[in-house]
Amino acid sequence: MKDFKRKLKRKLLDKGGETLGESLVGLIIVVLAIGVLCGSIVTAAKINDRVKKMDTNFIAAIDTGNDASVTVKHEDGSSDQVTVKSHETGNGYYYYEP
Repeated sequence: MKDFKRKLKRKLLDKGGETLGESLVGLIIVVLAIGVLCGSIVTAAKINDRVKKMDTNFIAAIDTGNDASVTVKHEDGSSDQVTVKSHETGNGYYYYEP
């Protein structure tokens, strides 16, 4: 324990150590990086949720063999109804066209 205290005291009294400014700049960089990471995670989750909601209608079209009707909501509050036709290729792939 005495060795730890001695090293700590030497570090605190050392003139060649990190300054308060350097420590704060490093801390700000870490906080900004975490903020950007959290923001991108939230954005990816929102996009993923929208895609899952739209994909449900496409899967229904595949299961029934009919065309699907998809409601597209815009940011201004308006919405459009779009009919999507599903097609299957010879090797089992599905593609869609409006």
